[in-house]
Amino acid sequence: RLQRPPASLSCQGQHCHWGQSRSGAAGAAAEGCGARADDLPPACTAPVRDGSPPPSSNPRDGERYREFLGLFGSNAVETSICDDTFTPALRRIGGIIRANLEFNCLNTVPETCRTADDCAEGVDCINPGEPGGNKFCADFEVAVEVSSPENPFTFASLVSPGPAGQTSPNDGAQYEISFDALRCSTGIAFSFLEGARPAPGARFRASYPIAVDTTTVGEVLGDEGAETAP
Repeated sequence: RLQRPPASLSCQGQHCHWGQSRSGAAGAAAEGCGARADDLPPACTAPVRDGSPPPSSNPRDGERYREFLGLFGSNAVETSICDDTFTPALRRIGGIIRANLEFNCLNTVPETCRTADDCAEGVDCINPGEPGGNKFCADFEVAVEVSSPENPFTFASLVSPGPAGQTSPNDGAQYEISFDALRCSTGIAFSFLEGARPAPGARFRASYPIAVDTTTVGEVLGDEGAETAP
């Protein structure tokens, strides 16, 4: 809730501030300042929760704040000061921060390879990152899909930069893959390119081959049965 002091509004250049009027009358507006706060329509009306009147239950719009938010486009969050809780606003802000992070880590361990024998026929096993990093089959690819705030369960595919073995990204790629994301436990992350970041309230998901537990059946050794090894 906002408390408006019972004094006049005076101006210096483009800046206005509250102060005592020259005539000494509280609440008189200085010349050239335009409308007083009382002349602006209330932005909302805050309910009285404890039975006692608040200092002010009718906060006014902050036009300059709104103009400032407009500079940030879809990354701006505007909510009402009269909302019962800040939770919706904080969730929206968190969503924007998450969508604009430089890296989005892949949390599930991806499928790696040691040699070309671990890949499909004719597909090489390569290291797409820095020397010493994990090796992946050349056809390893991360697919990213995004939904809209209006249809959160309907996903559309973004243009992929291509598989790990591709020497240059696809034309019009909307995200990029890093195989050297040290702050990610899996070492892999993707980031949205400019103009492809999801809108506030949108959802996104990534799909890629993951590692699974396998068991190799060994040869039968005499009467000891089958030997297995992970």
